[in-house]
Amino acid sequence: AGSESISPVVVKPVESAGSDDVFKCASGDEVKQAVERVAGKVNGLGVVNEAALVQEFLSGTEYVVDGVSRDGEYKVVAIWKYDKRAANGANFVYHGMSLVDPLREAAIAGLLVDYSRRVLAALGITQGPSHMEVMVSDEGEACLVEVGARCH
Repeated sequence: AGSESISPVVVKPVESAGSDDVFKCASGDEVKQAVERVAGKVNGLGVVNEAALVQEFLSGTEYVVDGVSRDGEYKVVAIWKYDKRAANGANFVYHGMSLVDPLREAAIAGLLVDYSRRVLAALGITQGPSHMEVMVSDEGEACLVEVGARCH
């Protein structure tokens, strides 16, 4: 693709945390540069990045759904709304997060609880904690960013 525009993508380490070396790219050249910056670098977890992940850029509001399951019964513990901003030359810096009040924000809470139940069922996660990052578009469509069978 070179310098011509492409649909935006995100380039990031396969294994890391937070917004460590996460780049939004809009051309083939930007993707190549981001992959070169990620590959071979020691990341925030102290591990050498052996590869980079390229994924579709999702626009909207990012949420976290933290839950726990026992014998397939799923309970949501908390829903968080991320506040990520561009800062210091990075596209995605955690500025903060806030708890979603399920009574005041019933529509988004209901959407996220239902979506997270379906994701866990599809993945067969029936025991233990889950930490799910979900992007909700301006049109109200939920899309999984990632899920881990771990605590927040």
